[in-house]
Amino acid sequence: MDTAKAAYESVPYASHAFAQTHPRRLATIGRLFGLPAAPFSGCRVLELGCAAGGNLLPMALDNPSGQFVGVDLSGRSISEARAAARDMGLAKVELFEADIRDWLYAGPPFDYVIAHGLLSWIPAAAQQQLVALCQRHLGPHGIAYISYNTLPGWSLRGAIRDYLCYATAPPEIRAEPNSGGDNSGSGGGGAAVRAAREQLTLLTQAIAAQRAAPAVFVRAEVERLAGLSDDYLLHEFLASVNRPRYFHEFLDEARQHGLKFLGEAEYSWMTGADLPAESQAALRARSRDVEQFEQFLDFARWQMFRQTLLCRDTAPLQRDPPPDALFNLWYAAEMQAESPRQPLTSGESVTFQRPQSRLNTAVPVAKAALLPLAGTWPRWWPFERLLRAALQRLGITAPADMPAAALPLARELAEALRRAWGIALIEASVEPPPVAAEVGDRPLASAWARREAQRSGLVPNQSHAVRALNGFQRLVLAQLDGRQDGDDLLGWLEGVERQSRGQMALTDSRGQPVTDPSRIRAVLRETLDRTLGELRQLGFLASTVE
Repeated sequence: MDTAKAAYESVPYASHAFAQTHPRRLATIGRLFGLPAAPFSGCRVLELGCAAGGNLLPMALDNPSGQFVGVDLSGRSISEARAAARDMGLAKVELFEADIRDWLYAGPPFDYVIAHGLLSWIPAAAQQQLVALCQRHLGPHGIAYISYNTLPGWSLRGAIRDYLCYATAPPEIRAEPNSGGDNSGSGGGGAAVRAAREQLTLLTQAIAAQRAAPAVFVRAEVERLAGLSDDYLLHEFLASVNRPRYFHEFLDEARQHGLKFLGEAEYSWMTGADLPAESQAALRARSRDVEQFEQFLDFARWQMFRQTLLCRDTAPLQRDPPPDALFNLWYAAEMQAESPRQPLTSGESVTFQRPQSRLNTAVPVAKAALLPLAGTWPRWWPFERLLRAALQRLGITAPADMPAAALPLARELAEALRRAWGIALIEASVEPPPVAAEVGDRPLASAWARREAQRSGLVPNQSHAVRALNGFQRLVLAQLDGRQDGDDLLGWLEGVERQSRGQMALTDSRGQPVTDPSRIRAVLRETLDRTLGELRQLGFLASTVE
């Protein structure tokens, strides 16, 4: 068994959902730039390096009319994925244990090809084959998502990898120059990880008193690694292959296979909005095209990682989308707003913010639209409904049959939403995920989320984003099959509490322990209602019945 496969068999990569790979996200970027990407319903998806199906299978469950194919080198992971697919009754899923260098597929082309966490970590021949597979299996308007480690930023992280590979490699390997270590399978993956963590501790002690910039970075990186899982440390830092590349080098490889740059899965990465305005303008002025601008951004940010979208080189694109391209999207925002003290039509600015994103605006239509977004998460708003709500707040009337493009202030709102999306303040999608804005009488979570809640504290929500849940949230989530109302759930909770014999450690709204039997039902009701509200806020409640 080759060392790469041995490492994945001994310590499988944790298999999670990745929101940035979801076809809704990819289609949104495609449509923005003029590519008529396939809708999610009924689409065909191929995932290369699918692991145990944690990303692919919830998509398939959410799209029973689609077709889903997964390929992975690890037989252990594919066996787990097949078992999960059987448990979920997923008939339109094919899963292959194969090296992508040898994998052959004769089915129809795919609308979406996903390769997350694969390109940088496989041998050179397999890297070329991965890109070739994307070209071979993409439909005319298909989109390929490929993530990879990026220079110049990964050169810093790569130095830590070099240290760990050198320090943990057997002597006969260490003596060979430029061996890359190749120790991910030596002595078992678990042993390699334990040795690496010991070396990280020694490194931290050695540089504890140093104040130079490299030492500051190393301390921060070691602290980050201490909180990450063994599988990440093994496959990211101890694998025999980890080849970062410059963005322009990746695009050269893609062009050789008839593919071209579409965009990034994170729209905000493409805008340069995190840089000072004068720096953005200077970089744009020096860029001959969008691809060179992207490379300049990588240097300016010291970029470490990319999630690049490719399409066929024959696909027509509109590189400077007009405001009209924003008219057909849906919007949502998990942000806080500073309520205006003056009328919306005044010149007073309102601040909208979320972690690492902040927007001040005095534009009346922007304030009138962003305020309802801030107050209704996780509800998704189509552009026209959001615009009409804003116009009503501003006291502007418009005929009910007037199309969105003809409504007053439509272009102004589109530009405001583009700006907010460009700094990751709001989310935009070509179609909304099936997430409920209210708890409802009989709350429902997806079958996949209910399954994962019984297995892990990291669970994907209705937007395919993984959220960390506490024990009580997981306990309740696992019961939300859409058949039980609040009283049913409360009765079930009372039974759980009785069986626990006081081990549930109930607390009231003030955090005080509750042991009085006469208060337990009321506290359970209060805790249940609060938990359902939290699960709604976290996007776990579905808007449709299974």
